[in-house]
Amino acid sequence: MSAAHGPIGAAQTRQQWNTRWIAILLTTALLAGAAGYVVGGGTSRSTASILTGDAYAGVGQISALATDGITYGIPIDHVAWLDASGSRHENGRAECLPPDMKTGKVRFAAVRWAAAGVGGYSVVLVDCRS
Repeated sequence: MSAAHGPIGAAQTRQQWNTRWIAILLTTALLAGAAGYVVGGGTSRSTASILTGDAYAGVGQISALATDGITYGIPIDHVAWLDASGSRHENGRAECLPPDMKTGKVRFAAVRWAAAGVGGYSVVLVDCRS
């Protein structure tokens, strides 16, 4: 140690201990925050898959066979959707869904979920942009 810290073997001052503990606490907080960010996947990571499928509209229901081979049920109402100009809507029938008893292509986002030993897929967004 240098002369500024006293003779070798001398006890550290209270200020030196406080400075050391503050540095340890700050380092621990930064490491914990970085670990949480990595484990949580950051803020921009999404588990939704963007899919395109052939939609079949029945009366009050729509299903779409997507390119991944899975048939998805698409809610007629109460699902977020983007109109042709990219504006977001939270309810109402998406303008690009085929009318009853018709077929058409549809682009959508779906998530896979599992709980209590069961699981499935849910459509969370219909994308009507070309």
